[in-house]
Amino acid sequence: MKLKETQFGSGSLQSTTGGIKVSACLESGLPLPSAVQDIARSDVRLLTDRPLRFGTRVNLVLYLNLVSNTVPNVGVVHWCRPSTHGWELGLYLNSPIPESLISKSWWELRQSIRYDCHWRAWLVGQDDAPRNMIIIGNYSLCGMKFESSLKLDPGSDIQISHSAAPSVPAYIRGRVERVGQSVNDYGCYLPHESGRFLPSMFNHGSTLHMESPFVEGLSIRSSLLPEMIDKLPPGGFDS
Repeated sequence: MKLKETQFGSGSLQSTTGGIKVSACLESGLPLPSAVQDIARSDVRLLTDRPLRFGTRVNLVLYLNLVSNTVPNVGVVHWCRPSTHGWELGLYLNSPIPESLISKSWWELRQSIRYDCHWRAWLVGQDDAPRNMIIIGNYSLCGMKFESSLKLDPGSDIQISHSAAPSVPAYIRGRVERVGQSVNDYGCYLPHESGRFLPSMFNHGSTLHMESPFVEGLSIRSSLLPEMIDKLPPGGFDS
């Protein structure tokens, strides 16, 4: 059985968790009712009852049962979106899940989880050459999918920045691995799990990921969103 990289953010809650459950609380000790929706070696996606700021640290205990095989960990929120069942959170784990837990659940753990986004970035060329805009459509620890008007070949090395200004350096480097059916649709490999730094390029402590068709169906008036966000627990990016 080979569990491949799985994408979330399109409304599907189908996943395989290998029987792993979670107990979660905020750093203040406030319990966070949560269920594991999907899990990778260094990444977990939870379904919970509230939104959290980007960068919020969550204390986790992952377990198969409460008698043995309990693993404490800390997750840092990098993705948050509403769903019809509550709020979905993506958290990067401070420590990879040990073999002692996953060996009892899966033959092979998935490498990473992909998350929907819609971020504008720029390809960095040589010296002061004009930068070309791309749209990042999803990301994971080890990769991303993006659209570009440029023609790129598989194996092409790329550098991206969050700014079109030539004075702003490239923060992420990758390699084009796949050209999609659309000529401007590309899959990119990001070495050294550098995908974990993508959210910090495009998010701030006061923002939530809310690019979702479910937003229109929520019983939250848009005028109340700023007040709701102000009341969220404080965040802080864990570098």
